[in-house]
This record gives sequence, structure tokens and C-alpha cells, in this order.
Amino acid sequence: MVGGIKMNKWAGSYSGHSIGQVIARCLSMVLVILCVAVEVQAAVTTVPTTSDPLANGDSFQATLNSASCGDTIVLQAGASYQTRVSFVNSYGPQGYPFSLPNKNCSNGTFTTIQSSNSAALPPGVRVGPGQRSSMAQLASNTNSWVIEAAASAGNYLFVGIEFTHTGNVAAQKGFSPVLVFLSQNQAPYGAWGHDMTLDRCIVWPYEEWADPTSNIRSAALGVRVDGMNQSVINSYIAGFMGFQSDDKITPTQSIGVESVSGPGPLTIDNNFIEAWYSNVFTGGGGGYVDPAHTSSLSASTPTTVTLLNTTGLNVGDYIAFQVPAFMVQNLGMVSWAAGTVTAINGLTVTFTPLGNVSPNPPSVPGAARWNGLNVSGVRVTRNTLNKRWAWQTGGFSIAKSYWEMKSGVDVLVEGNRFLGPGSNIMGPLLVNQDGSSPWTMIKNVVIRNNLMLSSGSINIELGGNYYGLPSGVGGPVTFSNNLLGPSSIRAQGMMNGHGPILWTHNTIRSVTGSMWIQDPTPGTPGVVYRDNVINSGAYWMQGWPATFPGGVKDHNIIINNSGSAAPPGYDGDFVVANDAAVGFANVLDADSGGDYHGYGLAAGSPFKGRGSDGTDPGVDLAALDSALSAAGSGVIAGAGGTGGTGGTGGSGGTGGTVSGLPAPTNLTVK
Repeated sequence: MVGGIKMNKWAGSYSGHSIGQVIARCLSMVLVILCVAVEVQAAVTTVPTTSDPLANGDSFQATLNSASCGDTIVLQAGASYQTRVSFVNSYGPQGYPFSLPNKNCSNGTFTTIQSSNSAALPPGVRVGPGQRSSMAQLASNTNSWVIEAAASAGNYLFVGIEFTHTGNVAAQKGFSPVLVFLSQNQAPYGAWGHDMTLDRCIVWPYEEWADPTSNIRSAALGVRVDGMNQSVINSYIAGFMGFQSDDKITPTQSIGVESVSGPGPLTIDNNFIEAWYSNVFTGGGGGYVDPAHTSSLSASTPTTVTLLNTTGLNVGDYIAFQVPAFMVQNLGMVSWAAGTVTAINGLTVTFTPLGNVSPNPPSVPGAARWNGLNVSGVRVTRNTLNKRWAWQTGGFSIAKSYWEMKSGVDVLVEGNRFLGPGSNIMGPLLVNQDGSSPWTMIKNVVIRNNLMLSSGSINIELGGNYYGLPSGVGGPVTFSNNLLGPSSIRAQGMMNGHGPILWTHNTIRSVTGSMWIQDPTPGTPGVVYRDNVINSGAYWMQGWPATFPGGVKDHNIIINNSGSAAPPGYDGDFVVANDAAVGFANVLDADSGGDYHGYGLAAGSPFKGRGSDGTDPGVDLAALDSALSAAGSGVIAGAGGTGGTGGTGGSGGTGGTVSGLPAPTNLTVK
């Protein structure tokens, strides 16, 4: 008997078929019954809610603990569900966050936590403070974050939830480093959180909604998204700035969304993200290392080590070793050194030291590690990344960056608006933070179709040494079809651009220093700089062409504001004396804060269709508008695409290296 059905009845019904077919039919019926049973088990549970937010929090945690995969947990819109204080000490109120249990749910089966009025929050539409009344509030009364995933927990979806602290944190002189933790804090390798989504949620410090004029904040970071397949979409993350609530004098190292260790993929789409220090932050923590890729040492010299394990280690890999602490100029004491593996003979590894060479050989037994992970598969699209103008006079100085990217592989940044008084656009800065992760990498990064009106310079550093702490050489980075309006803090168009960078079809205003400035050593190979509209600045493209081996630069409209003639090496570009010679549609209106379409070329411009690909130099406004109003393509095909190798504007694409372009009548070609 199978599932209550006698086998002989099935045999009689299918007497014309083989016994194998009969068994297959039976098994199919069993699977159907099991699937139906799973569907029946999925439940919608409304958490008991009273006027006591602490009791509400207890009920929420109990419901979380008892929920099954596929269940929906409903929280009352307008109600607060709060964590309890365990004790108070000199550091403020201490306690535990709400915990997301690991339920081992199958792929695609989510436990949903949603507001009772989530129907008022249409899917795909970004929320803001105006929708707060339709949300339920999860709040922490302690220095701890609001919520944290257990080891290996995953498959949670939050819809219409407000995450915040209460006034108790600041009142008890506390301070929290983060509000939402979508992985276990310091999770072991492989036990990171996974498959979690914040959708149509608000994440903000208590002061942002209770006392928004205050410069004090009780939380530094909005959402920490270490883990795999994590998403933050259609949400409002704001108010991360000011001075810490525990002492009221320390500036908050405030961040909107952060993934330190990865591994990814990570999707950040259609959000409003506001933070003083960095709106988005990736890397900086060394990344996860598989324990199989670590070993202690039994012997060492300055260039060899004998390990107990070499799993996954190959010639050419970067390897890090613990060493006796030594001083690195401008950085301080470090206790890691690195090298490139040149030979492996059994358990003996020969390496070439990299970066700041330790005065001592690797420590024995010490530790060695190799082939760690990077934050990978990052998609940042359709967001508004905001800096408040008031922050310039709030005692915080100029903010650091919109995105500090210290690690990133296969990254797409498209259709975003960078607003406010500035800071650097972002820092694809390949950084081996403490010397322990020389495999840190920035690779296959595409930054295209973004509106960056009042921001600072672009700072891209793809390899070499961070204060002498070595890392591999990354790239390529494609920076294409971005619009950078006038800015009081943008002296340079590009800073520290090392490595293969494809810079095409951008329009950049307010350059007074240099189009591109870099440390001439080791130089920047493989640069393509084509079809842009930009001011020359006083120093043009510093080091061109001597420190750009294999570089391509042509078809750029360069507005000469240097006060002197163009230097050698600009024969393939259009050099003009002023804005009027470019033939902008309405540059005066655009520069004064009007319609940015004024940066396009007017129908009568002498440069219409004069780009290397037959289109207008500078930003393609139709493509920019499309990306700002709709999702990006979401697929990074290596270095291809606009500006990529072999694509339009790339080193093997249309245009090639051009010398002595025929000149329109109203400009001088240098």
C-alpha cells in the first residue's frame, strides 16, 4: 500500500503497462501528495500585538522560532516590536537582537515577515518616510543591532518593516555599530547568511525620525549584508551621520549598506541611501578564507616556508604569512607579510616577497593563508545616493565617498543618482587592508549611465600597494556614459588611475587641476580614453603618453582652461578654447542647476556625430535617461560592452588611434 492506495488496484488499472511504468506512476503520485502536503503546511501567522512593545517583541521572536519554511509572519502596521535590555553598564544598554533561525529551507522557499498593510506598498516602488504608517517597527533598546541571522540561516524576506533603535540607547549613553545584520556576526566560512531580501523597508537611526535636527546618532551603519544572494531593494536607508551618542564628540563612521566579507552575489536596487562617510562600502575586512586554504608552519626562511597543508595552492598564487610585528611608514605596526608563490615541492613553498618586506622570516608555527574570497557579483542599480548639503557646515568636513570599494569582482553600477555637495564618486581602491589578504581584487567593474552632478573626483586604484601592503593587479574598470556636473570640490577628473581602465563617452565639468592624475610609477597600462567632453585643467592628462603604455586617447572634446597651448600628444582630440566652441544645447542653464540635458550637443554643434563610433562625443543622454528610469541590464560580460576591449570605443573597437582629425572651422586641433 502506497499513500493509502493498494498496489493491486493500481496494477489492475494499468494492466497494459510494464511494472516499471506502474512504479513510476506510483512514485509520481507520492511526489504530488508530498508537494500538496508542503503547500498545506505553509501558514500565515499574525503576531499577537498589545500596547507593550517588549511583549510584542517576545511574541515576534517566539513566532519566528516556530515558523516553518514558506510561512508568512504578519506584524501590525503602526505597532512596535522591541528587544529587551539584559543589563546596563558603562558602555550603555546591553542585550540581544532578534534572531533569524536557520530553518534549512529549500531554494526559493522564503519565510516572509511583512506589515499588515503591505498591500499599501506596491511592489517595485521605492518607499520613503511617507509610507511609515503602513509599516511595522522592529526596534532595539540596546547597543546590539535589531536583527541578526543565525549561522547558515537564509531564505527570509522582509516587506514593509521599519528597522531602528529606541531612545533608550542614547539616553543610557550607548551606541550601536549597525542596525540590520543579514548574516551572523563573524560567521565561520560557509556559515554566512544567504538568500535574504529587504524589500520596501525603512532603516534609520532613532534620531532621524524622533529628533531629525540633532547631530547625534545612536547607530553608525544601516544594513550589513555579508553573505550570499543578499538583496536590498525599493527601500529607504537614511540619516546615518553626526556624532556618536555614547560620547557626543566622535564623528560617526556612517555607512548605508556594507558588505565587508562577501562573498556575494549582492543586489542593491532602487533604494534611497544616505550616509555621511560612505553610502555603500564593500571589502576592507580581508574576505572569507576556506580553512582548507590555511596552514601553520614547521619551518621558514625569508623566501621559503614549510607548511602542513598546501590544498588549493598553486604557483603564481598570492600567500600571506604571520610575521613578528614591524613598522610600516604612515600606517603603523603590521603583523602580516605576503609573497607570490614561485615553486611548490611537497610541503615546501618558495615565494617572492611583495610590498613592505618583513625584516624577519614568517613566524613558526605562525599561520599562512591563500586564495580567500572577494565580494563578488555586486549589482548597484537605480539608487539615489545622497549627501546632505547641510553636512558641509555641520562640523563633519567633506564626506569621504559615495562608495568605498576595497574589494569587488563582477560589479555593475548603473542608473544611479549621486546627489549632494560631494565627496569622491567612489573608490575602486584595491586594498589589502591589514596585509593578510593579498588576493584582494577589483575586477570586471562596469560603471555606466550614472548622474553625478555635484560630486568630487573619481579615484580608481587597481593594484600595487596600500601603504606597502601588496595586492594583485585588478581591472578592467569601464567608466562610460556618466554625467558629472559642476562641483566646487572636483579639481581632478581621475585620480590614481592605475591598471586597465576604459574611460569613454563621459561629460565632466569643473576640472581645474588635471583630466587624469596619477603616481607615474608604475604607470597605467591599457588605458582607453575616448569620446569624452571635459576641461583640460591646468595640467591636462598628467604623464600622457609616457606613463600610459599601450594607451589610446582620441576623439575627446577638451575645453582648454589651462591658460596655455595643449602639450604634445593631443593630435587625435578636439581642443577648443571655451564652452561656446563646443556647441552645447544649453550649458549655462545646466551649470546653474537647470536641465542637465543642456550638456548635450546642439543640432548645430560642429561635433555632432564626430565620436569614434559615429555618435556624439560625451554622454548619450537617451541612454542615461533610460537607465535612470528603468533597471540596468544586470549582466556583466567581462570587459565587453561600451568601452570594453573589442567593443565600441575599446582597444580593438571602432576608431582606433587617430592622428590629425579634420578640424571644424571654429576650433583648433592640437
